[in-house]
Amino acid sequence: MTAFDGQHDTYFLLEVDAFEPRPQFTEAQLQNEHLDGVRWWGYDEIQQAQQLYDNGAPGDDGYVVFSPPRLGHLLADLLASGRPAQPIDVDGSSTRSAV
Repeated sequence: MTAFDGQHDTYFLLEVDAFEPRPQFTEAQLQNEHLDGVRWWGYDEIQQAQQLYDNGAPGDDGYVVFSPPRLGHLLADLLASGRPAQPIDVDGSSTRSAV
């Protein structure tokens, strides 16, 4: 992973009808942005991937880095507590973002 380059991201929670994600970027363009693909994830998949990330297991086949890196924890909090009344700051690996 490279050093923090000053980028700050903003995240939004949206409720939408199911659809098939189709990025406008080509596969090569996605890879240039350090994205391996775009797809829907189930809750259990996210939690398993979060556990691998938390345990520092980059050699595992299921290892991924979400953006924000604490996505699994944030999702669990959201499901347990519901939507926050106000935007929250998310302390990622090296960025601070709003959800």
